[in-house]
Amino acid sequence: MMHKGWILLLVLGVFVGCSVFQREEEITTVNLKPGTPAYYDFIAQNYYQRRKYKQAIYYYNFILEEFSDQPEQYGVELAWATYEIGFCYYKMKQYELAYVQFELVIANYKDWAAVTLARQRLRFLETKFPKLFSTQS
Repeated sequence: MMHKGWILLLVLGVFVGCSVFQREEEITTVNLKPGTPAYYDFIAQNYYQRRKYKQAIYYYNFILEEFSDQPEQYGVELAWATYEIGFCYYKMKQYELAYVQFELVIANYKDWAAVTLARQRLRFLETKFPKLFSTQS
């Protein structure tokens, strides 16, 4: 009877050990060069994931301020920073500010994915809040 308990503990230990080992392998190192849009985007995403939307907006705006003079090189990053600002406003239920950001993505950038998502968000806001956005777009 005592051996069954030890066997059960051993089996559980193997499963837990494998689980911990697997998690360690899934950890990836992020090696970003400071001063690049990707670096600030990583910081902004970190804040976003923790629902600290104002801080995320700060870093997305930083991307726009620092790299807007280089649209040929950073157009995709600028489009996504603008979109993400809109999405942060959306999460904060500041729908009018979100709407403006999504419109900016459509008007100013050519990144197909960001523009497509911005259009979807605009349609959603117009459908969900028709009185608020009936005269816009």
